[in-house]
Amino acid sequence: MNSLTAGWILSGAPSQWKNAKLGKVFDALVNDSYANLVIAVDEIDKATGDSQYDPLGALYALLEHDTAQSFIDELAEIPINAGHVIWIATANDERSIPEPILNRMNVYEIPAPDHDGARRIAQAIYHEIRSAHNWGCVFRSCWANRRSTC
Repeated sequence: MNSLTAGWILSGAPSQWKNAKLGKVFDALVNDSYANLVIAVDEIDKATGDSQYDPLGALYALLEHDTAQSFIDELAEIPINAGHVIWIATANDERSIPEPILNRMNVYEIPAPDHDGARRIAQAIYHEIRSAHNWGCVFRSCWANRRSTC
């Protein structure tokens, strides 16, 4: 959401616009084959834009169960049931999210890991990256031989 400048990405652009497109929600529900659609909205607290092109605008209707059941994409202009879509949003600071959006969500705060937890996470990521590439073998053999140069 930090780079989204208009809500029509989710809800479609009106047909009068030159480059009008279906919104992501309508497109996924109608043109893709998902049994349980899950949409992740990353960094919702960083959404910016003016009131005319509010990037959160579509979410007011999509997150409200009753209105989502007859959601209308701006381009398609027909109601669809988006009430079964599962929404997951991430944020660093919930104070930046408008209250009407927060009221439509269950908020779970995940605390930052402690020092040991952060170390375990970093080691897991490092091992995953290293094992996913052939060049990881070079590092493994250097470590196994305890050589300072390779």
